[in-house]
Amino acid sequence: MIRYILRATASRKAEALVVATLAALLAAVVAAAPWYAADRGVQAATAGLRQTAAGKAVVSGERILAAGEKPDTARRDAERELAAVNLPRSRIVSAVQADGQSTTESRPAGVARLNSQLVARSDVCAEVAVRGRCPQTSGEAMIPAELAAELSVDVGGTILFSESNPNRAARLTVTGIYRILDPQARYWAGRFPDRARRERLILVAQTDLFEAAGARTPQLVVDLVPGDDMFAHVTPAEAIERLDSAPLALSKLEYTTPLRDFAVTLRDRQDALWQGMLVVAGEIVIFSWLVLFLVLRQMSWQHRTDLGTLKLRGIGSWRTISLTVGRHFSGLAAGAVAGTLAAWAFGFEPMSLVLVATVFAGSCLAGLIAERWSLRADVLHLLRSVPRGHGGIVLSG
Repeated sequence: MIRYILRATASRKAEALVVATLAALLAAVVAAAPWYAADRGVQAATAGLRQTAAGKAVVSGERILAAGEKPDTARRDAERELAAVNLPRSRIVSAVQADGQSTTESRPAGVARLNSQLVARSDVCAEVAVRGRCPQTSGEAMIPAELAAELSVDVGGTILFSESNPNRAARLTVTGIYRILDPQARYWAGRFPDRARRERLILVAQTDLFEAAGARTPQLVVDLVPGDDMFAHVTPAEAIERLDSAPLALSKLEYTTPLRDFAVTLRDRQDALWQGMLVVAGEIVIFSWLVLFLVLRQMSWQHRTDLGTLKLRGIGSWRTISLTVGRHFSGLAAGAVAGTLAAWAFGFEPMSLVLVATVFAGSCLAGLIAERWSLRADVLHLLRSVPRGHGGIVLSG
């Protein structure tokens, strides 16, 4: 039977090519629709993350360090806890910070000390432009140009920082004068929105200075900072699931999760996009069935003499159906495979298989419906007004 179907298809190569080409185009369109929706969703998520303020798309935790608690140990524990969220293309930034006042030994006693903040933040040197160098050891610090001007100090000078008691101050050698490259960068996690506050940040590398400055309530902060392309590697729904299942709060930090709220918004938008894609894909599927039905119906009329010859020879009904519909099946199958492979050259989505299978099954049904009149007609009607010569189905003796 398969040999007869292939011979029937080969006997009308032009028609088989038309069916295969049309099926390939329709399969490529419906197979590409889910990929297009997914790609647009990723692009929208990436653009949305880039345009969102840093503080509205992070996971942040903070707490006050207990008396006698080692800041470095607490930082490592907090970083390890937040890393368990396991979001790709994200980074963990931690810091120990304390509010206080800064001055210099040369400032007159009656001059007010300047409100400042002592901050030991991980990887901070990559986020600032420094004249001089970044601090490396205990007793070293870099300060912003604005604070340097207020204190009349330069690289190599010395400043004093204390939390509340001027008699217990940390003595810091200024190794660099810095400028923040991008105050709105996601690295800062929106923690320093006020410009006046940013101009008083004293950045250090070691946490032992907090004890030297008499800091009784240093604050530990940790931020999970997503990269701009994070949602190209994890869907918003997956990000929400990982955030919800992460074992946070083991280190007693108080967490805020604006990143989860942002991911929920993205998920809802992508769901709406997918729903729209399915509606459009459904319309394309229905349209493809109609087009294929009309094409196959016209071909069926041209093949009526072939079918009449089969019936005249006493071929059974099931063999007749197999030969007539099978001729369409081979072209539809070849076109569906070719179109799907062409679409997958750009990207693969499992939904594409469902849509292509739906188009293919409906197309085969359309072919059967198109042949319905010919299959039910008697031999007399099929052979009436027979054109001279035909290249129909050839049966071997």
